[in-house]
Amino acid sequence: MKFGTLFICLIFFSFSLLAQELPDSTSYRYGIYGNIGITSHTADFRAFPGVPNCCPKFQIGNGSGFSFGLLYDLPLTKQWFLSLRAGYHDFSATLTTRESELLAGGIQGQFEHRITTQLASIGAESWLGYELFPNLTLQIGARGGYITRRNYSQIEVIVEPSDNGVFSNGKSTRNDTSGVIPNAKTIAVNLLSGISYSLPLNSNKTLFLVPEFQFSFGVLPIISGYDW
Repeated sequence: MKFGTLFICLIFFSFSLLAQELPDSTSYRYGIYGNIGITSHTADFRAFPGVPNCCPKFQIGNGSGFSFGLLYDLPLTKQWFLSLRAGYHDFSATLTTRESELLAGGIQGQFEHRITTQLASIGAESWLGYELFPNLTLQIGARGGYITRRNYSQIEVIVEPSDNGVFSNGKSTRNDTSGVIPNAKTIAVNLLSGISYSLPLNSNKTLFLVPEFQFSFGVLPIISGYDW
């Protein structure tokens, strides 16, 4: 397999709860954040190293996950600030491919190859933010994390015909295995961008609810030497 790039696109709808030291625009802020995300994987491989699989090629996968952690915002000027975050990040997904083949008796069958991954990391983020309009902020940043979960389960299923299709093993499934993803990397690096809006929760503006929309792009492959 050629060396490739991992594409993980996570669209987060986040809510951050911030407390501000003093009610002015140059005070530091701290808080907690949490989000849910839609994860998209792109790939170009047939099987994991040393794991039997009849799939012609895995190319796409989707999933959802959540993230949470702590944050600290440090003002640089009245409009620019540095945001530091540390927390947990889930980017699991399921990759599927369908394949047509003739079964015994000339029946046209359709197989689904499926890999379900459990991927998560703990790490730190650094954001540079600019307040474009009052309370509306644009941000860019980067994240580095240690991958704490890198498990998988895979299976091949006959989806058509659904009533009596079987493989040579007499079952409607085969290549049913699970474990730790072989040769999986332990480090994840992501480029980040986002937009947020601060909603004051009290009259003196020392407590905020901050909805966010973020995009995260993974720059390292999940498996060394794989395009995934």
